[in-house]
Amino acid sequence: MNLPRWIGEKLHRKIVAATATGLFLASLVFLVLFVAVYRGNLIDERANTARQINRFLQISLENAMLKRDLVGLQTIVERLGAEKNIASVAILNPQGEVRFTSNAGQLGQILPVTTGETFITDANASDILRSVIPVANRKPCQTCHGPVAKNPVNGILVVDYRAAVIRQEAIRTALAFSSAGLGVALIAALGSWLALQRWVLQPVSRLKTASDRLAAGDLSSRSRHVSDDELGALGQSFDKMASRLQQAMMQRAANEAFQQAMIDAIPDAVRVIGPDYRTLKANKAFYELHGGTGETVVGKPCYAASHRRCSPCPAIMEICPIELSRTNKLNTPVSFRARHQRANGESCLVEVRAARIKIPTGDTPDWGIVESIRDLDADIQASHEQKLAELSMLAAGVAHEIRNPLGGVSFALSEAEAACVNGQSENAREYIGVARNEIDSCISVTSSLLKLSTPATDALELVDVGGTISETLRLIAPEAEKANVHISLDLPTGLRAEVSDGELRRAVINLSQNAFHAMPDGGDFNVTARNIEDEIQIDFVDTGDGVPPEDLQMIFQPFWSKRADGSRGTGLGLTLTKTAVESWGGRLAVENRPQSGVCFTVWLPCADAGVECHGAET
Repeated sequence: MNLPRWIGEKLHRKIVAATATGLFLASLVFLVLFVAVYRGNLIDERANTARQINRFLQISLENAMLKRDLVGLQTIVERLGAEKNIASVAILNPQGEVRFTSNAGQLGQILPVTTGETFITDANASDILRSVIPVANRKPCQTCHGPVAKNPVNGILVVDYRAAVIRQEAIRTALAFSSAGLGVALIAALGSWLALQRWVLQPVSRLKTASDRLAAGDLSSRSRHVSDDELGALGQSFDKMASRLQQAMMQRAANEAFQQAMIDAIPDAVRVIGPDYRTLKANKAFYELHGGTGETVVGKPCYAASHRRCSPCPAIMEICPIELSRTNKLNTPVSFRARHQRANGESCLVEVRAARIKIPTGDTPDWGIVESIRDLDADIQASHEQKLAELSMLAAGVAHEIRNPLGGVSFALSEAEAACVNGQSENAREYIGVARNEIDSCISVTSSLLKLSTPATDALELVDVGGTISETLRLIAPEAEKANVHISLDLPTGLRAEVSDGELRRAVINLSQNAFHAMPDGGDFNVTARNIEDEIQIDFVDTGDGVPPEDLQMIFQPFWSKRADGSRGTGLGLTLTKTAVESWGGRLAVENRPQSGVCFTVWLPCADAGVECHGAET
């Protein structure tokens, strides 16, 4: 096991190891210092003791010397040298020659001595504390040793103490005190560790656990510190940060959900592509057109979802907005047609509008692409179905308008034939006149139908607005009857405008059908026209439930369709009607009525403005 690495893995291990190391080093230093100090003190104490003993010996020696008791002096030296902690005792003459000694081997030797206490090593390599005290010449001694001025010292007393004993005692005492100090230090360390564990390590552990849970995605993770110290303040700061982070993530999720709902509401397929061809976002219409889900499309290459390819589309076969963006050729939005793959694998013709969009990816944002994809095949199919429905409706109206006149023609011809057989020429002529009138009615209906089917041209013609609206509404009368809608007209004659006759009829049909769809349970449809300040104002009013205020600004947008009866339209009828009216110099507006229903108002410039454009009274 790697001990340094094991210790470094946990904070409490590092703290305990550092504390133990510090205490050990401190104890070691104190031990060395204590041994040195204690040894010095002990030496000083022994030196003082030696000096006292030396003074005692000096007095004894002086008495023995005065009495010339040399045997007694030798006896004192030998007995003193036999003491436990004394290695030897010697008396030297002033020249340093040993005259008396407890060690017979030293007798007659010259010993180098220095007054005071010094450490030496004897012949056995033992440490010796040598105490050297000179014995001064005193008046009683001058008889033998001469005057003091000439011989100040009678002799030298040398006492050698065994220093090993001093050192051992110093070490034992120092070890005892050091052990006691180390025990106190360990107790202090244990108390410090327990306090550290209680007030530092446990709070830090809780904070780490909370941090790990937060990093793993648990935004509800909190440290819940209750202390008032610095770690408690740190825990409170962490909890505040976690709460703000949770709020920010919730807000971000709400924003992303709103953005996704917003693009899902767009009827066209929409997707956002990153610079690396990967799809970053797509809406519901995109999944319905191309198949897949957010998990299988988002984050995957764009060419895999729309073209079922394994590599980017070749530039010679497809227009690639990503490549255009990379070469700075997409400064403005582009529109092009392409072939995409439907959810069922079939190919479809689509119109793609692409524009650059900044994608935040760090300090330097990248450029991506947002695409709006319209299924042209579906639009063509819906337009075709609507045209078929309109033709069916017109056919029903024409059949309704012609059937009765043809019935009258058949009856009149039968009666005319019978009158001719009976020789009643006047009656025959009368019936033939009735038949001619009915035939004229049929011709009028077919003429209206032909005018409705006339292609749009830039050439305008002078049109009787009231008469044209009346003729057109006659064609859709059967549809109104089937929808339980009662049509009421207030259309004065003489209101003329320069318009396209066919487009005006188609505009009337679009506005009328829009009113029929707004009244799925039936109702009243009122069409009125009048001249106001050289303009012809035409109101198309239904009694439906009205248009929601949020939809009023959208009903003239292309491909926007929302009917009260739940049927699906192309969303082009009102757009084409508004475009046609504005091309004649007029305008089209819509508003909800206070009680119920919607009023579409068309203003057209009066062709007889400034002359006579008042219209006949009804």
